[in-house]
Amino acid sequence: MIYVGESDKTESRDFFTKNKQFKCWLSYAGKEENLYLSIYPMWESSQPQRNQLVKKIITRYKPICNEVNDGSQNTSTSTAKIIEPEPEPEPEAD
Repeated sequence: MIYVGESDKTESRDFFTKNKQFKCWLSYAGKEENLYLSIYPMWESSQPQRNQLVKKIITRYKPICNEVNDGSQNTSTSTAKIIEPEPEPEPEAD
């Protein structure tokens, strides 16, 4: 996990590239094909509830691409651990 945030719709083709943290994501993922999106729907929740969950996840996991912004719910994350993806298994020889 390199970034946590709240979003409205994610179906747009340029969803990743328009995010202000896209360059940070690429610096840790290497290329766009290595970026994955995880969604936790909270349809019946209030804005404060969503903000609280984002803050809790950032505090617990310290995603490296969340940065301190005046007035935001993000916190400093300079101690985040980067987890490398597991390699694809090699095909078995006949």
